[in-house]
Amino acid sequence: MAVVQFAIQISLLFKGERYITSSLTIDDTYYYLQTAWNTKQLGLVSFDGLHTTNGVQLLWFLVIYLLALLVKTKIILLFVTLALSFLFNGLCYIFIFLIGKELNRPSLILIIASLWALQSLPFRIYSMGMENSLHALVIWCTLWQCVIFIVRAQNKERPNFWGLTIVLILNTWSRLDSALLSTILFIFCTAALVLIYRKELRVFLKKYARTVIYVSLLAGFGFITQVAAFRWMGDSYLPVSALVKTSGIARGLSAESIKMFMDVFLLGLPSILQGRLSPIALITLGILGILVVFLLRSKYTRQSENLRIFINLWCCMLVGEVLYYFLIAVSGAAYLPYFAWYRSPSFIFWILTGAFVALLTFEQIKPVSLHMNFHLWVPVGFSLAVVSIAVFLFFRSINFTSQLYTARYDTALWISENFLPDTIFASWNAGQLGYFSNRTFINLDGVINNVDYYRRVLHGPISIADYLAENDVDYVVDYDTYGFIPDFPILRTFPVNDGTGRSIRIWQVSSQASSAR
Repeated sequence: MAVVQFAIQISLLFKGERYITSSLTIDDTYYYLQTAWNTKQLGLVSFDGLHTTNGVQLLWFLVIYLLALLVKTKIILLFVTLALSFLFNGLCYIFIFLIGKELNRPSLILIIASLWALQSLPFRIYSMGMENSLHALVIWCTLWQCVIFIVRAQNKERPNFWGLTIVLILNTWSRLDSALLSTILFIFCTAALVLIYRKELRVFLKKYARTVIYVSLLAGFGFITQVAAFRWMGDSYLPVSALVKTSGIARGLSAESIKMFMDVFLLGLPSILQGRLSPIALITLGILGILVVFLLRSKYTRQSENLRIFINLWCCMLVGEVLYYFLIAVSGAAYLPYFAWYRSPSFIFWILTGAFVALLTFEQIKPVSLHMNFHLWVPVGFSLAVVSIAVFLFFRSINFTSQLYTARYDTALWISENFLPDTIFASWNAGQLGYFSNRTFINLDGVINNVDYYRRVLHGPISIADYLAENDVDYVVDYDTYGFIPDFPILRTFPVNDGTGRSIRIWQVSSQASSAR
């Protein structure tokens, strides 16, 4: 299944650069690519080549930077990045298989693998060259290490402290907000070990106290390394993108926070359900799925210790999801415009939920079909049906084209042909424009700019107009101005042919500073 999915997804790259830019990637994809390329070329972690930035997720940026060191052109970097993302999608099946091998539950893992195909194959979120594929791979690896840890602990064998700690660190490096899930899983595994030795605490302390201290220090070192890297790249211990995304006014416990909780809940559901049912129906379906898993835990896990282990890990993910949703809901985080792209933990949680529900259903029909051995083929048939749906949806979705991204790509090419190399541009959506125009583009929404911009402009006394003048910006390019109405002449307009009437405009900031040919 891994090889088939990789082959199917890699075939998309043969459609060419224009297809990739309009149908696969998003603007944020190029924030990473351009920053990694500039780091290679300039020795400076910078998107625009002028200002340092730390607005990245550490592990994915390191991967892209290593790729940038190996390739000679930015176009090759784009293709290689997508190919690596597709490879990560396929490698997830290896860890799913290893989980099944450890649990000795082949039917459950077959179901999980098919549901992973349904999520990762047809939907854009795992083909856009962002950290989602890497993050999913790390999470599946983390679950595998957690299963090994608990199984060994129950067998009174030495648990894999070091392997577990390393993948939990990598999980946090993949997405800083996944530190919550890493902490919960580490506490759960350690507590489970203590519980097993609850009648032999002296034995536990003698065997594991020193190791627990060492791996705790390793976890702390991993976190300190991460924030130190952010500080070295920019001027803050948190990435500037996190500062921008979480700087809103806290909602607290209010009707607004309840609505936000529901919105976050809905966006975390599997992509195949998005927009196909009403919000109330989706919420009801999700809650029923969770209740069914608790029923499975109480009814069947006494017969299977390994299944109980895996469902307990699912419970940890449930706690992590609820706490994460709650923190987003009551804080000032702008989830919908920013965080909605990065939902691998939520997707994997619901994949496990769906797999457990399917398993309970098969257990219910097992007595009826036992005499025909029909029960042995039900999981296989279910998985084949799900994979068939995934493949069908994939081939139906490959003709998708974003007219906005197409127009932005054409704008970037026009800029590269009509402006001198030293021209300075600015945009709120600067990724695609900066990458394909090969011109300096300053990011105005702040997520890949520097901390100084966040403090002085987004949350300080300096206006956008003053900032543009301060940085000798010649042109502003975008389809929206996000509240700032530029009093500048429009040099050129590129229509977005999506029926909305939008267009990408090039405003000339200063006629004296123009460097257009």
